[in-house]
Amino acid sequence: MAEATRTRRWAWALLRVGVTAAAVAWILHRVDPGRALAQLAAAPWWAFAAPFALMLVNGVIQARRYQLLLSAGGVSLPLRLLLRVILQAIFVSQVLPRGGADVLRLAWLRAATGRIDAVLAALMVARLGEVTVMMTLLVYALSWGVADRWPWLGLSAAIFALVFIGFSVSVLWTARFGPSALRRLPIAALRRNAAAFARALQGIGRDRGALARAMAWTVPMALGNVLSAWLVLRAYGLALPPGDALALVPAMDSVILLPVTVNGVGLREGVFVHVLTGFGVLESTAVAMALTRWCAELGRAAVGGVWFLVGGTLPVRGRAEDPSSGPGGVR
Repeated sequence: MAEATRTRRWAWALLRVGVTAAAVAWILHRVDPGRALAQLAAAPWWAFAAPFALMLVNGVIQARRYQLLLSAGGVSLPLRLLLRVILQAIFVSQVLPRGGADVLRLAWLRAATGRIDAVLAALMVARLGEVTVMMTLLVYALSWGVADRWPWLGLSAAIFALVFIGFSVSVLWTARFGPSALRRLPIAALRRNAAAFARALQGIGRDRGALARAMAWTVPMALGNVLSAWLVLRAYGLALPPGDALALVPAMDSVILLPVTVNGVGLREGVFVHVLTGFGVLESTAVAMALTRWCAELGRAAVGGVWFLVGGTLPVRGRAEDPSSGPGGVR
C-alpha cells in the first residue's frame, strides 16, 4: 500500500515536471525570450511594488480572518504568529503541489494549539469564504461572456464553480448534520476526530459576529488579487475597464491554479498569451505581464522565506518561541 502510494506520488511529480517543460517549450517557441525580458526590465517600478504590497496586505487580512475563526472555536493566537505561519507556508509551498500551503498551515497551527479540530474547522470555514467570493466572480465571468471568446476558459471557470459549490455544500452539511451522522463511522478514533471537527464547525457558526467579520474580510482579499493583476496590465499599457478585469482575472486564475505544472510555471504565461493577445497585446508583452505578476507572489513568498530562516522555531503547544534555536519549523 505504502509502495503504491509512493509510486503514484512520484508518477504525478514526474507528470507535472513534464507538463511544465512542455509549457515552457511552447512559450519559448512562440515568444522571443530576450524581448520579453527587455519589456520586463523596462516596466515601471510600481508594476512590481504595488502588487507585492497588495499581496502582503492580503496575507495580513488572511491572518486576521484565521484569528477571528480560531477565536470563535476557543483558540487564541496572536496575529503576528498567524501571519508568520501563512507566509512561511507560502514560501515552502513554492516547490510543493497545489494545496501544500494548506497542509503546512494545518500542521503548524495544530502544533501551536494542540487542537486539530478547531484549526481544521477554522481553515475550512476560511476557505469556504474564499470559495464563495471566487464562485461569485466566476459566475460573473461566465455571464460577462468569457466562454464565448475563450471556450476553454469558460469551461475551466464552470468546472471550478461547480467544484466550489460541492465544497460549500459539504462544509455546510457537516456543520449542520455532522455530529449525529458521523457517529456511524466504523472506526472509533475516526468517529471521535470527525465528530470533534463537526462540533468545532458548529462552534464557529454560533459566534455570528466573528463569522460575519471573517467572511466580510474575504471580499477585499479577492478584490486585492484582481487589483494587483489590473495594475500590472495598466503598467504595460493595457487599460482594461474594472468590470472586464473582475471577469477575466478570476477566470484566468481558474486555469493557472490547475495542479498540472510546478507552481503554475508555463501555464501562467500561456494563459496570459492566449487571453491578452485578443486585446491586441504582443505575445512577448503578455509573457512579461505574467512574469511581473508572478514576481509579486514570489516576493511575498520571499518574506516568508526570510522569516523561516531567521525567525527561530514556530511555537509548539506548551513551549514558547525561542528565536535563538535555529531555522523555522515545528519541533
